[in-house]
Amino acid sequence: MKTKIGIVVLLCLFGLVGYGSYSKGYSDAASSAATEHATEYGNDWNGDPSVKHSASYSLGYARGHGAGYAETRQKDFVECGEKLAQLAVETRNPKIAARLMVDGYVVPSQLEAAAAQYKQK
Repeated sequence: MKTKIGIVVLLCLFGLVGYGSYSKGYSDAASSAATEHATEYGNDWNGDPSVKHSASYSLGYARGHGAGYAETRQKDFVECGEKLAQLAVETRNPKIAARLMVDGYVVPSQLEAAAAQYKQK
């Protein structure tokens, strides 16, 4: 009977040591993960470009910046096309608008300056 009680006590002791080791390892891993997360993403709230940000923040910033740049360029091209069409209608000479487009006037400010030169002639 003593051996059976000894085996049960030994199994209980082994279970308690195993549970204690598991909970210690789990808490260490959780605190390590929290520290790594704070290190990686801790500065993402700060909008200062000189601060080191996480890779996901940088990727999102680059995507947003690229989308904004593409939208601006698209808007410029649309405005330029509208101004070229307006110039062709005003001068009643579509060759002038075509010549400006071939010459590379694709930004509205450049087109306005070139159109002013043609209107003065």
